[in-house]
Amino acid sequence: MPEPMVALLQLRAIDAPSIDFPDGKARSLVIPAPLIKLLKEAWRKQKKDRETAGESWEEWDLYFPNSLGKPMEPRDDWAAWKWLCKAAGVRDARLHDARHTAATLLLEQGVDIRVVQEILGHSTLAVTKRYTHVTSRLAKEGAERMARALWDEPDGDELDEDDLEDADDHDRGAQ
Repeated sequence: MPEPMVALLQLRAIDAPSIDFPDGKARSLVIPAPLIKLLKEAWRKQKKDRETAGESWEEWDLYFPNSLGKPMEPRDDWAAWKWLCKAAGVRDARLHDARHTAATLLLEQGVDIRVVQEILGHSTLAVTKRYTHVTSRLAKEGAERMARALWDEPDGDELDEDDLEDADDHDRGAQ
């Protein structure tokens, strides 16, 4: 079997898939249970595709092969991604942008950045930091946590008019 040019998702164990890279290294994937269910459905569909292809099927042990069992052509993968973005009503984006989105969503859910690093398979935290984006939600949450840490303020405490006037008076006096 020829060596593919890209990393391939292998079917060794549907509940604990791994990725083999061209350099021979492999790593396990930790994936959400609902995704495992979808992968099992895809596997069942693939069984039907195998039967339809008959002797033309080439076994590469892939989750997402083409109709004959071989790795997908990058162009086909790209076209499927573009269709998916349009069907979902989201802005046009590169497939790679989904990794940045996933990293940011994980941070917004409170997942530690070191865990995000592991999920994305980055060798260094510096790479993971380049993948994540600070959203206004994360910035607001950071400010609220700082307020709780420094002033033991409950969430949602906002400045009232008297506080604002006091701050203005303080600013004028400092000049």
